[in-house]
Amino acid sequence: MGDIIMHKEIKRGKKTIAIIVSLLTITVTLYIYQFFKINFEKNIEIKYCAEVFLIIITLIVVCKQTSKCKLSYKYCIISDKLIINKIKSKNEENVESVKIKDILYIGEKNNAPKEYNKCKCVKHYIRKFNNEKKLLCIYRKNGKVYRFVFEPSDTLISRIKSVN
Repeated sequence: MGDIIMHKEIKRGKKTIAIIVSLLTITVTLYIYQFFKINFEKNIEIKYCAEVFLIIITLIVVCKQTSKCKLSYKYCIISDKLIINKIKSKNEENVESVKIKDILYIGEKNNAPKEYNKCKCVKHYIRKFNNEKKLLCIYRKNGKVYRFVFEPSDTLISRIKSVN
């Protein structure tokens, strides 16, 4: 029986980025509101519509940023599989399960082999707006080629390469 290799890491959403984007949105919204207030003070209908629109846009952005804070990805290697789970609040959902032997390429997007560029569908298992290294994984499943982008640690990559 072969060695069982296990590794687990969780990439959590960054609250500081969500706070910055939310504050920036609120600031821009206030400036736009002042513009409408000054330029359309006599036209109450336009001013009222602008207020409602700006409030709705601000709420959407703040809610979206709040939900991004609660989003995490768990990357696991169990035996000969790379497993990616999406964690949203307390719910965990398996989004990808790849046999390591089926991985054709793992590395930077710029260095990906040209023959796999035809695969248009690229899934993203990353947190946006961070400085961590994002890698492309290309794999074959049921005769088709699939791709996804994720943020593995160097330890995870070395473990994948040791199994492959």
